[in-house]
Amino acid sequence: MESQETSTLPTYEESLLNEDLFLVAEKKAKEKLARIIEREGDLNGERRKPEYLVQLIIEAIKEREASKHTIGRYLEIKEKPTAVAVGQF
Repeated sequence: MESQETSTLPTYEESLLNEDLFLVAEKKAKEKLARIIEREGDLNGERRKPEYLVQLIIEAIKEREASKHTIGRYLEIKEKPTAVAVGQF
């Protein structure tokens, strides 16, 4: 007998990075990189390498997705008709 559980994993299409999300993440990452270099220096050029920017872009995307998930859960819980006790998710 198969389980009727719904998967919380994104579909292939949902997991694709759209251009708008990338551009927003890239802008945020470049701004963060500029602040890091201004405050901490470029670490002998290491922070100016493309790989460093890529890591900051990935971080920005993960941050956005985590925030989106958290807000979604908050809205789900908020919409429940009865109060939710701590630990009852």
